[in-house]
Amino acid sequence: MFLKELYKYSKTGFFIAVTFLLAFIYTFIKWGTVATPVLHYGMYSAPVHVSDTQKVYLIAINNKPVSPGTFSFMDRDILQVSLSDYERQAAVNSSVYNTMHKFLGFTQLMDKDKYSNHLTDAEFTRWYKTKLEKITGNSVDSFSVHKQYFLWQQDDLRPLGTPIKLPFIVP
Repeated sequence: MFLKELYKYSKTGFFIAVTFLLAFIYTFIKWGTVATPVLHYGMYSAPVHVSDTQKVYLIAINNKPVSPGTFSFMDRDILQVSLSDYERQAAVNSSVYNTMHKFLGFTQLMDKDKYSNHLTDAEFTRWYKTKLEKITGNSVDSFSVHKQYFLWQQDDLRPLGTPIKLPFIVP
C-alpha cells in the first residue's frame, strides 16, 4: 500500500498526505462539495434508470426531420447536449456562484459577473446553426428544435405528450 511505503520512506510526507486526504474527506462530508484534485464518481456520472423519462431534442433542418442515428456519438452529443446545457444555464450559473461563494466569498475572486454566461438567444442560435451545417455537411436555411419526452416501455421509447418548441431558438 502506498501510504505504508510512504511512512517507511518519509514520516513527514506520510503525515502531509494523510492530512491532505482527511481535509478532502471532511470537505466532502461537511459541504457535499467535490474539491479537486480528488475526483469521485459524482463529478462526472449519475445512474440512468430505465424507467426514467428521457428528454430528446427533435431537430428539423429546412423542414426535414434530422435522424440523430446518422451521426457519430460525439456529433449527436454536441447537438443534444448543447441544447440541454443552454436551456438550463441560468439555473446553473447561479448555482455555481452560490456554491463557490461558500468557499471563496471572503476573497476578491467572487465577482458574480465571472460566474454568468451572457450569451443571448440570437447568438446561441447563430452558433448552433453553424454547428448543424458543419455536422450535417449541408447548408441550413432554416431549422427548428422541439423538446419531446419519452418513456421506456417494453424495450421501446414511447413519446409522452406533444413536442414543445424551444423558445430560445430564434429565426
